[in-house]
Amino acid sequence: FRTGDQSVIPGQRFDLVLANINRQVLLEMLPALTVRLAENGVLILSGILIEDEKIMREALTPSLAVVERLQKGEWLALVVRKLPRVR
Repeated sequence: FRTGDQSVIPGQRFDLVLANINRQVLLEMLPALTVRLAENGVLILSGILIEDEKIMREALTPSLAVVERLQKGEWLALVVRKLPRVR
């Protein structure tokens, strides 16, 4: 278990990553989070306003699939799984 920005995870891959930050920071961190997420790993992106859902979904690479959408009031979380590479 670790907390912090992507500098605390150099060279490691994780089965679960939770990022509860605002949309702009999530968008900036998404490439680094994707690289650090293990195949079949789960990335929970939260702190997203409902009006920003389309922007967040469009930012996901083809290797990331939304498996669940959670909403509470005006806030949203996307639960994403990293698909295994086709070999």
